[in-house]
Amino acid sequence: MQVIGRMALFSQNCTAIPDNLIESLLFGTKKGAFTGAIETPGLLEQAVGGTLLLDEINSLNPALQAKLLRVLQERTIRRVGDTKDKKMNVRIITTINEDPIEAMQITIFEKISITG
Repeated sequence: MQVIGRMALFSQNCTAIPDNLIESLLFGTKKGAFTGAIETPGLLEQAVGGTLLLDEINSLNPALQAKLLRVLQERTIRRVGDTKDKKMNVRIITTINEDPIEAMQITIFEKISITG
């Protein structure tokens, strides 16, 4: 975490964390959600009032990308294993490590070939 002015800046390289851990890191955990889980706020919750930079977001699996989209749309988060949503106010900046136009075209063609 860095502090710029009065706002905190958190950053996370999404390729550095395995898929099975990144969700807990981003969303936090509810005690008892899984063996050994403790009550822990995730990066999204810690960054409330500040900014969260997610580097190489394209490396996240599509299901987790969809959960992040829900966070942006609803402005709420739910810790892993919790049943309650929490309102949040955080700025999220993302980067990808490939050409965004090309990445979107590939995704569109994949959807067409799957459904068509």
